[in-house]
Order: sequence, then C-alpha cells, then structure tokens
Amino acid sequence: MSSNIGPGNWTGQATSKLRVVPRVQWDFFAARLRPLANACALAVREQLFAGVIHPFHYKRAKGWMAIVFKAVLAVPDYGRLTADEMLNEAFADAGVGPAFVVYHYVGHPVYAAESATVLDCLRRGWLEIGAEFVLCAEHTTNVALYWEGYGPNFGKRSNRRLMRGPV
Repeated sequence: MSSNIGPGNWTGQATSKLRVVPRVQWDFFAARLRPLANACALAVREQLFAGVIHPFHYKRAKGWMAIVFKAVLAVPDYGRLTADEMLNEAFADAGVGPAFVVYHYVGHPVYAAESATVLDCLRRGWLEIGAEFVLCAEHTTNVALYWEGYGPNFGKRSNRRLMRGPV
C-alpha cells in the first residue's frame, strides 16, 4: 500500500493534494483528519463563501476574500510572531469544535478535524500548502488563506455558521 492511500474515504481525489504521510503515522492521521462527504463539503463551502464572488481569484474576489487577497499581495506582517504562532493565536478560541481545510482545486474537497489536529497536520507538512485553500473553524471568524505557495494570510470571514445542526 502506498503511504498516502488509506482505508475508507481516503482514496483517489481525497488524497490528491495531501502530502505523503509516513506509513507509521497513517492510522493517526486518517483517524483525525477526515474528508467530508460531498453534500457536507458543499454546505461548508456555501456557508463560508456566502456573499463572496470569485473567492479564489486574487483580482476578482469580492467580500471578505478580497480583503484577505490584499494581504497576499503585501509582505506578511506577523509582528514578532512566527507563522505558526500566528496560526495558534488566530485559532486559539477554536480549540473546541471543528476546523476545516477548504481546497480550491477540482473536486473542492473539504477536510475536517479539531483545530489542534489541523494545525498539527500543517506543521508536519501533511497538507499541500502549494495549493489554494482556506483554513477556517466553526467557533471563530478568523481565516488563514494559503495561495499558490504563499501563506498563511489572515483575515475575517462573515459570522455565519459553517455547519448545519448542533456543534
């Protein structure tokens, strides 16, 4: 078995933008970060990008994504913090509840896990940061955009719930 293909939903398109996860870590990874079913992924995308036109186009994006893209085109200013520290700070209040990695590429997959797990997977290099995606969480309006190998770039999304039902 290849080291980046695992059981259940982890086949084909779901793994196309994931980095190679070491075989000994696969069970740990696959049990914590899961691809959402198409209907659930679509619901999260619709809530996240409601009112946003062309969300992944750096010139044509409207709404909160346009503001985030201005940060992409400028030199990142994290103050005295590192990018990892900024991620921790931005998602500290999202420690309880789901966080989402919303990719732009074909198929538009959305991965879900607890915020700490998503941040851990980013640090370990298990998520493809050369692709375009937004990191967001249910319990915070903070977002982090990774775009064409740059990021994280931070902004605020609308205050709408990302998931339907109880959180």
